[in-house]
Amino acid sequence: MAFGRRELHPHILTKGLKISRKLLGKVPDVESLVRDRLAYKFGVTMEKAYLTGIGAGQPLGVFVASNDGIPTGRDYSTGNSATAMAFDGLIGAKYTLKQQYWAKAAWLLHRDGAAQIAKLKDSDGQYIWLSLIHI
Repeated sequence: MAFGRRELHPHILTKGLKISRKLLGKVPDVESLVRDRLAYKFGVTMEKAYLTGIGAGQPLGVFVASNDGIPTGRDYSTGNSATAMAFDGLIGAKYTLKQQYWAKAAWLLHRDGAAQIAKLKDSDGQYIWLSLIHI
């Protein structure tokens, strides 16, 4: 039996922060201000890399199709298209997951996708989204 090997190489990430002397004089806890602003800057940068990174000098993003990541053959899109989602397609996508993941599974959507889902209606013309919120 042969085992493959994957090498992990860290990539340096630095961010700068500009704070005026006037602000430094007015803020009672400068350390927490700096920590909060740096946390925000690093968070935004890391989120972008984890979602859309190309894998060269950054992580391979969740939304990037690559042979080095999760193959696109595992995608589920029955009933859904690039411009419209169907409720049956969403249910099918959830139940394609292994059962042990169902309880803690969460949706990660672009706001346009969330808007498409919010506009889905049942056969009576009622929004499905509203009936789900009240359950």
